Amino acid sequence: MTDPAAKRLQEQGTSRHFLLSKTDTRSLDEQTCPELSEISAALSARFPDLKTESFFIDAAVEGVKSANTFAAMAIRCDRSVSPLAENGKAWSSDDWVHMAEILQEFRPHSKVLWGLIRYDTFGICCADLETPVLLREGRSLQETVRERLQKSVSVGIAGYPCIDYSPAEVIENTLKALDHAAFFGPGSAVNFDAVSLNISGDHFYDRGQFELAIAEFERALLLDAANVNVHNSLGVCFGILGEHQKAKAAFLKAMALDPKEHMAVYNLGQVNLLEGERQLALENFDKANGIQEGVFEIVFQTGKLHLENGAPETGRAYLEEASRLNPDNSQVYRYLGECYSALDNSAAAIDAYQKAVRANPNDASSLSALGCLLDGNGENREIAMLFCRESVSLAPENALFRHRLGTLYLKHDRLEEALREFRKAELLGYDSSGDIQTTQERMAANQ
Repeated sequence: MTDPAAKRLQEQGTSRHFLLSKTDTRSLDEQTCPELSEISAALSARFPDLKTESFFIDAAVEGVKSANTFAAMAIRCDRSVSPLAENGKAWSSDDWVHMAEILQEFRPHSKVLWGLIRYDTFGICCADLETPVLLREGRSLQETVRERLQKSVSVGIAGYPCIDYSPAEVIENTLKALDHAAFFGPGSAVNFDAVSLNISGDHFYDRGQFELAIAEFERALLLDAANVNVHNSLGVCFGILGEHQKAKAAFLKAMALDPKEHMAVYNLGQVNLLEGERQLALENFDKANGIQEGVFEIVFQTGKLHLENGAPETGRAYLEEASRLNPDNSQVYRYLGECYSALDNSAAAIDAYQKAVRANPNDASSLSALGCLLDGNGENREIAMLFCRESVSLAPENALFRHRLGTLYLKHDRLEEALREFRKAELLGYDSSGDIQTTQERMAANQ
């Protein structure tokens, strides 16, 4: 279950500002299995003693309890379109039965147990066998399937002993290796390793299960202590959870292993920013830009920070580059609008805010700023007020947006509406006391 604090951080968008390099794989969870009930019935009819899922794992563990070593393999019937899959069709129930018959003949070792490790995945466990041998035999099995069925299978191998894993966990690790194999496409064979754990950690990360992701990344480092990507991924998780010192240590380790690792440099800057070390953050952002040009998030965050630090001209250059890298991002145009406004270029600011609103019609900040600029330029007052009212509707607790709307109402002699907005802005923390007094004085003069 996702930690509540971690969930809140993710919802607030903290995680999206870190950079994480993830392997692009098809998760096993995304696989689809045709007519499972039909396949299950066909397998049970042909193999009435077939063990499945937890029963298979329990039987496998029992079968290797006296062994010093064992190797296990998960076998997935590839269902994606492939040159090896006849007309790209899914496996039929007859195909599954034929596959099971091939496994019945599979004898890489005398002590072999096979079954279904998952409802859609075959499993094999061999006592007193090393993983290189089973990997070699697994590739031979794949060739047999190609010849007999004109289809492909992918395999994932795991072996015992492996760091602190129990026998049952080692058998389940075959599924992580199989997920790793998905990176290489149908018909692949992979031995469980640090990359398998990195991919597993990425899946937990995507679901907001950061503590579980950390556990996977830390185990990955037990298998490969020099894996730069894993150190960076671990640092991102710590950063999201607010464990800044651990995050810094992970990013610094990644940078020590590879000084050109731009993501770790940038992510270290993000932690600096979270801790209020704005100058250090800017130095790391600039360094990351120097290592790797053209990374949108780095360019964007660098420009944004320059703007917030009171250097709009410097920030403008970065934000303009960011807009070229990602022309559909509303936030870039919003901050560009702020830059141009700070540089007294109202025409460019209006254009930027309009692009922000086109990209995201619910961008309350851009709507509010755009309304004020249009009114200041003598544009249609009703349109200007419409934008400012919409910003308040979208963000009713934003004191600045209410104050701006009140200012427009005051400017155009809509005094009661102005007073209402100024009072609400004051209650929300904006100092509108002077404008409230001015409005009340004008109301009294009109009586």
